[in-house]
Amino acid sequence: MKSTPLSYLLQNVEFDFISGGKDYEVYVVKGISTDSRTISRGEFFIAIKGDRFDGHDFVEDVIKKGAAGVIIERAAINGFRHLKQVNVPVIAVDNTRRVLGDIAKNYLTQFDVRKFVITGTAGKTTCKSLIGAILSECWNVVTSEKSFNNDIGVPKTILRVGDETDFLIQEIGTNSPGEIAYLSGIIGQRYALVTNIGPAHVGFFGSVYKIAEEKRAAIEILPEDGGAFLNAEDDYFEFLRSGTKAEVKSFGINKGDVSVASIESMDLLGTRFRVDNERYFTGLTGYHGLSNALAGILVGRYFGIPEKIIRDVLGNFKPEEGRGAVEIVNDIIILDESYNANPLSVKRCLDFFDRINVEGKKIFVFSDMLELGEQSPEYHREIGRIISQSSVDVLLTFGEMAELVADECRKADNILVESFSDIDRLSERLASLARAGDAMLIKGSRAMGLERVKKNFSNLLVLNER
Repeated sequence: MKSTPLSYLLQNVEFDFISGGKDYEVYVVKGISTDSRTISRGEFFIAIKGDRFDGHDFVEDVIKKGAAGVIIERAAINGFRHLKQVNVPVIAVDNTRRVLGDIAKNYLTQFDVRKFVITGTAGKTTCKSLIGAILSECWNVVTSEKSFNNDIGVPKTILRVGDETDFLIQEIGTNSPGEIAYLSGIIGQRYALVTNIGPAHVGFFGSVYKIAEEKRAAIEILPEDGGAFLNAEDDYFEFLRSGTKAEVKSFGINKGDVSVASIESMDLLGTRFRVDNERYFTGLTGYHGLSNALAGILVGRYFGIPEKIIRDVLGNFKPEEGRGAVEIVNDIIILDESYNANPLSVKRCLDFFDRINVEGKKIFVFSDMLELGEQSPEYHREIGRIISQSSVDVLLTFGEMAELVADECRKADNILVESFSDIDRLSERLASLARAGDAMLIKGSRAMGLERVKKNFSNLLVLNER
């Protein structure tokens, strides 16, 4: 973070200056932290109440650690009257989460940086990483770490911007109406990419159309001299396009400004394909991975990145753990999609899993898709019907909703189906079933913890060899 006057960061913010011994306008902020465990001497601490911890409980600790100042909520002010005489500023505001966003918004106005937002139901983290890798070959790029895409993660990314930054590439997500509009208001993006629209978090929105409305907020804010990058094959392409006066560029397997001329091969190693007269390889698997690659090509070309650089970056790019990474353990292929799951992403993974040829069995490890609301049972049954007509040989499920998937597959009587309420038991069964030549797909919502399955499975194979 660039050192910035506190008064600049708190523009248009209502606050009470509780302590500090001098006018708040003399203070300069050199860093901001919301984590009392990792705060560094000289940083300001913003006390945020989360699901598991309340930052207000650690205010005195961070002051002892050398925090340069503290921002708390007015509702908690009575518990901090005794800090009135401390020689660091203690500032009270109505909502510390919102003030973190205000600070980030004000901070960003110092810089002449091209701001690019990526959102969508599936593939946004992969697209963010890929586009960041392509653009960073020619410019200084700040990208959001991991999937820092909410009202805490977005400000943290923004505060990494400096005078040398050319591009800010920020993933934004949502699980409640209005969140993308709020985050877009902080960033003020000039460019935005929407990967696709599907029923993720539909329990919070009520319908896929409402989700499309939410995502459209990311492009409605774009200026006329900005750019919107949209999936030409998405059901909501026209709806999204109608929401902006910015220039619209599109990508898609079969249509779009960037589309596939031919596919030479598609397997677990990746996909070889042509766009126009250019040949590419991507290690991203399946049609969903190919779609992400096309988005990367589109954006790279838009910003004038040389074709050779785009091709080289795409060829060397590896999917992150849990997002389509392929690993081979004892000649057993593991397609790790454990990071998250929604109906759209599960269908796309199953489509690819169907298309690959393996010597042995195809094993699908599946857990609940969360945040689907009242429609959750039907979405799970639909996945079960798709699996029952696929090339999957073995289905192992974990979770209450996944039981509905198992029930649908049992009706088909052509798949070995077993359900578990304990991941360790599931892992043990998987280790006893899997043989050299088999392939397994692991897919489930993040909170279900399926990343443990791959780790447990690998450890059990090592123990069995002993």
